[in-house]
Amino acid sequence: MPSLDAEEAAILTSVELGEWQSVPNLAQDIERYQHYAHVQTDGLESVTIELPASDLHSLEAFAQQSGVSVALLISSVLHQFIASRQDY
Repeated sequence: MPSLDAEEAAILTSVELGEWQSVPNLAQDIERYQHYAHVQTDGLESVTIELPASDLHSLEAFAQQSGVSVALLISSVLHQFIASRQDY
């Protein structure tokens, strides 16, 4: 068995301590969260941008530190910028 990193070890310990509970209505919950995901992604469009390599490397590093994808990071930053400029 491969060794576990700190996060994996913490999850395993939590499971072994019985801190995790089964979902009573798994099929219903799956359907509900699929609906949430669909609503969240409905209407999304794709864009292609060109960035200097140094900017992309910085974004990749920051995204990795934040535990998100580069695309999600860029989308989030742009959304925050647009939301802050709603008076335009």
